[in-house]
Amino acid sequence: MYARIVDGLVAEIIPATDTPIADRFHADVVATLVAAAAGVAPGWSYTGSVFAEPPPPAPPPAIRVIAPLAWRRRLGSKRRAITLAASADLEAGDPTIQVMIDDVAASRLINLDDPDLAAGVALLAARGHITEGEASALLADGTSDELPD
Repeated sequence: MYARIVDGLVAEIIPATDTPIADRFHADVVATLVAAAAGVAPGWSYTGSVFAEPPPPAPPPAIRVIAPLAWRRRLGSKRRAITLAASADLEAGDPTIQVMIDDVAASRLINLDDPDLAAGVALLAARGHITEGEASALLADGTSDELPD
C-alpha cells in the first residue's frame, strides 16, 4: 500500500494492485506517494523515513462549573445536618456556614474553584460536619450529568 503525503501528513492510503503505481496515477501524484506498512492511516505523520501515529486527543477540560442542584445532591444525607449546624451557628453569632448555603442557593452556577466555596467546605470539615473525603468529593470535578442546563 502507499501513503499519499501532504505537508508531512498521510492524506490518504492507496492500496497496492498488480498495476504499477506509475501507471495508475499522474507523475505529480506518484511523487507524493510513499510505500507504507499495514496499519498506517490518514492523519499519521511522515518525517521522510518514519511514520508516526498522531498523538492521542487531549482529554476534555475538567468540568468545574455545575448546577446548584447537583452540588446540593453531592451533600446527600449530610444536607439536613449541615442546615441544622448552620442554624445553630447563626444563633450563636457565626453566620459563615449559613452565608455559604445562602450563596449556593442564590447561585445560578456553582464554580467549584470559587475560593469562598472552598473555604466554606473546609469549614464544614473543620467543624466535623463532613469528613475530609467528603470535602474533597464536594469540590471534585463535575460530571456531564451535573452540567447546568
